[in-house]
Amino acid sequence: MITRLTTAIVLVLAAAGGYAQDYPTRAITLTNPNPPGGMNQILAQPLSAMLERITGQPAPVVNRPGGTAGVGTAYVANQPPDGYNILVTTANLHLLIEKDKIYGIKSPFTLDQIAPLALLSADPLIMVVHPSMPVKSVKELVALAKSKPNEIVFSTSGPYGITHTPQAMFFHAAGITLRHLPTTGGGPAVTQALGGHSQVTGGGRRRSTPTRRPASCGRSRAGARSPI
Repeated sequence: MITRLTTAIVLVLAAAGGYAQDYPTRAITLTNPNPPGGMNQILAQPLSAMLERITGQPAPVVNRPGGTAGVGTAYVANQPPDGYNILVTTANLHLLIEKDKIYGIKSPFTLDQIAPLALLSADPLIMVVHPSMPVKSVKELVALAKSKPNEIVFSTSGPYGITHTPQAMFFHAAGITLRHLPTTGGGPAVTQALGGHSQVTGGGRRRSTPTRRPASCGRSRAGARSPI
């Protein structure tokens, strides 16, 4: 069994006091607070198809990226609590609240506005490197980073996001400094690594280590193929 880590994906729904017995009578919107290509998208699409079969109503997936998932999260949290707006997200929503506290910013939503419904995935967060990197282990990566402070680039889904925070904590604990390349989501972060614009990135196993990929796609080393 895979241990649940901070990258576990949850489904949250605007908190509601109750629902009519004929629910749903119209489309249920699934909001992904990140761009296409990330873990949320991978899980939201089959969930959409399942909900449509079960309810007989449309269940479109709408991407609302921005603010390290803050824009889409706030949108759903501030919708009427009627069960027609569902957010597919990660533990990132807790990081957003804590980040706002650090900077003394009034958050556009509170955790009281959203209620967890189901855990969709519990993938561990893994670190991947571009194949041009001369490392095959975490120990080798740390040694290389220490010899080249602030030269190795790591891409993430955005500042204080679910892929930035764990990596930053690891780099701090290891006493190394890497240059941060923030993007708008997990998918774009991997794209930057595949294109060689960053040498290190991280994410869920399903997003970071696809079992099949087009021949024209870039490559990364991670997971069971070449763990670091």
